[in-house]
Amino acid sequence: MKGMINEYNASNMDNIEIKYEIYTDNYPQVIDMAFQNGEAPDMFVYQEEPFQKYMNTGKLVDITPFMDDEYKEIFGINLIDGFNVIDGKCYFVPTTATVCRLFYNKDIFERVGLEGAPETLEEMVEYAKLITQELSGEGIYGFAANMKSASSALSRSLIKQGERELGLKFGYNFETGRYDFSGYENLVKNWKTLMSQECAFPGCESLDIDPLRT
Repeated sequence: MKGMINEYNASNMDNIEIKYEIYTDNYPQVIDMAFQNGEAPDMFVYQEEPFQKYMNTGKLVDITPFMDDEYKEIFGINLIDGFNVIDGKCYFVPTTATVCRLFYNKDIFERVGLEGAPETLEEMVEYAKLITQELSGEGIYGFAANMKSASSALSRSLIKQGERELGLKFGYNFETGRYDFSGYENLVKNWKTLMSQECAFPGCESLDIDPLRT
């Protein structure tokens, strides 16, 4: 990402310079400080707290004039009254691009006769059970995931699967305008097994991510 930004900054002829920074836990405070110091960025990632705080201050700009017809055709379904469109003005577009990763050990897979990564959640449960059954006596288990921060952990696993497979954002269906959690039943069932003694490395749920990787 930094390489692409450096290339753009060095080559664009529009007198534009991008400074790209990532913040996590202290993000709302960083945004507050930037506004207070007169250094607010041209663009920043949507979070509900800073958005609601600055919505009626005149410090957020309607981005509708910057959308051409092609853009509206692609992202029009994401223009939602009362959410990102207020009084006919759009202030952000709720889109995201992210990739969830599954790390697996090829040597361990080969030892129990598995070829390649599982392609479905059901296969992942099946593989994890097999590895735990065959190799737990050596301290090798079929699955691990850190759940120390439940909100963060679930938002990067089960909830992401719900978005991808069910089209639900925290149980909310934007097409019907209703919450419906029934679709999560199969996901929760499989995750319950994944984190059980049948599959998981004991105590993995309470570890921070770096010790868990180790």
